Amino acid sequence: MLEPLIIEEAVNGVINLKDITDFATAIISVVPLNPHPHDEAEAFIGKGEGEDMDRLGTVEIEPGQPSELRVHRNVLLKYSTNTPIWFYYDFIHGENGNPQPSDKTFYRIVLA
Repeated sequence: MLEPLIIEEAVNGVINLKDITDFATAIISVVPLNPHPHDEAEAFIGKGEGEDMDRLGTVEIEPGQPSELRVHRNVLLKYSTNTPIWFYYDFIHGENGNPQPSDKTFYRIVLA
């Protein structure tokens, strides 16, 4: 499995929306699967396995570099609750297109 997606603004597993004006930053660690130019990662948010997951966006993976994706505050607002929300990404090799999922990480998203 790949390292989980990290939300830079989270503190102790909590994303506090009062600290986010427009966007949060999702960080995808360096992918150790021998990435090539034009490989991508597609990030997702949702309430759990088997539930609908919303796509946060797609980012190109640069070999040997972490990648960042901006997550709009309104997307996080939709999931603000006291229950943990899933975040993960699929790494997609440009050459074969088979997605490889990251480990899932969980954050609580709160309004204050």
